[in-house]
Amino acid sequence: MFSSKKILILLFIAICSLIYSLPMIRSGLVYDFGIGFWGPSGHDIIWHLQLINHVKNFIQIPLASYSGVPLQNYHPFYNIFISFVHQFTGIKSSYLVFQIFPILSSFFYLYLSFLIGQKITKTILGGILLVFLNVFSNSFGWIISLLRSGQFAGDSIFWSMQPASFQSNPPLILSLIFLMIIIFQVISNKINFFTILLLCLLPITKAYGGVAGYLIVGIYSLFQFFKKNYQPLLIFFMSIPISLYFFFLFNQNSISLIKYSPFWFVINLFSSVDKIYFPKISSAIATYSSVNNPKLIPILLIGSLIFLIGNLGWRFIGIFSALKSRRHPILSFSALILILLPLFFIQQGTAWNTIQFFYYGLILSNILLVDFLHKNNKQKYYKYLLIIIITTSLLANIDIYKNYLGNPPPSAILNNELKAIEFLNTLPQGLILTYPYDPYIKNKIPHTPIPLYAYETNAYLGAYTHHYQFLADEMNLNNSGYDWQTRKNQSLEFFKQTNIHQDRGFLVNNQIDYIYLTGFQINQTVLDVTNLYLTKIYDYQDTIIYRVNR
Repeated sequence: MFSSKKILILLFIAICSLIYSLPMIRSGLVYDFGIGFWGPSGHDIIWHLQLINHVKNFIQIPLASYSGVPLQNYHPFYNIFISFVHQFTGIKSSYLVFQIFPILSSFFYLYLSFLIGQKITKTILGGILLVFLNVFSNSFGWIISLLRSGQFAGDSIFWSMQPASFQSNPPLILSLIFLMIIIFQVISNKINFFTILLLCLLPITKAYGGVAGYLIVGIYSLFQFFKKNYQPLLIFFMSIPISLYFFFLFNQNSISLIKYSPFWFVINLFSSVDKIYFPKISSAIATYSSVNNPKLIPILLIGSLIFLIGNLGWRFIGIFSALKSRRHPILSFSALILILLPLFFIQQGTAWNTIQFFYYGLILSNILLVDFLHKNNKQKYYKYLLIIIITTSLLANIDIYKNYLGNPPPSAILNNELKAIEFLNTLPQGLILTYPYDPYIKNKIPHTPIPLYAYETNAYLGAYTHHYQFLADEMNLNNSGYDWQTRKNQSLEFFKQTNIHQDRGFLVNNQIDYIYLTGFQINQTVLDVTNLYLTKIYDYQDTIIYRVNR
């Protein structure tokens, strides 16, 4: 390529990287109302931030949202990596999480996309097209949304999150970078010992990405084995014991969290009001299931087809074409397996989490769609199909980016709490008791941004202070298999203040140092300050902090 072409390509990738980073880069900054959070940043990224800010031992990571126990059944490499960069450079962890990592990871991910697209098609246009698809490709949810409300929206109406929102899941993006390197090695026939490192890191970066990585390398190794090239299979088997060691170091019981539950996504696709929602079909499934009526089989099969094609969008052309023509069998077989897995398995606690298998299938299907378009670029319908794919992909993302560009943000740590957080950071490290998350408080707040304590159960005090919490972020604790309900019941019982001796014992036995109440939480309880031996150390703008005296 000429230098001018290189500059234009890098400029295109850089612009796409900035667009791809939009779900993150506005969050975590201080505005006139406080610290704003767009999209899932008000919950999901707070979880990562509280882990990052409390990493001291990379092997046993303390859980700031559930004091006294280490992190378990989770893939922490992203958090370890960001914590290391934070400690090594001194850069504020929130800047790394919300601004620096999203921009840099987007660029590396999309640059790798360009290399793969170029390699598959042997054209620059192929690389540019794969970059575009890995940013803007979408499901067919926009069709349902357009028919229902006249809007281009509904990217997850068939369940799977789409590429435009992938940056809101930082471990996913990091795992995709590792996976794209593996894919480039596979299509270049250059699997080497560096692949072992990638295969070992993938499962502790994103467990579902580990399955995708091993699937691709495993199928590739078998193909090479039959060609009497034994090195890839040797690399594959050499990586397994190392990978398992690191995986089970953090995920001793995670395998038990996955259970066989065929067609859960299909059944709930028709019964959930935020999905397709066909009450008659949902009722028929329930009726036929209860009596084992064979009529259930065609309904579930057709439903599975709707689930697959709906989530894939235009990508179904690429994967169907590749399977039919047997082109790129490694990528097409891997994509097929990854998109089929959610049809049979769910995660206990949060059933829909296994849809993440589909994310990796979407990226592989993008590669296959680029290959299909390149292969048929001399057909009469090629230009029309390309225009349709590009146009509908851009339109389908209008609602997503409108949400990330809107003002004010959905959630925030408001200024009154920022002052309280500043005060907490002047106190010796301790254990904070907060009022358990009450979802009904959100309904009492008529405007945005909604303060984080009311927005969603999350660990923002652990993320923005050096303290630990007795209980926070019930959602992620549930995903990882913790017995959080016991602590919640104990906390609720304490705040009822029905037995002062028992309540004092609760504080002492659990070594609670501070009690933090803010906003509507203050009206939820009246604490017996004298008999509980509490000292009010902070009371300003609807936030109260008590010290528990020993």
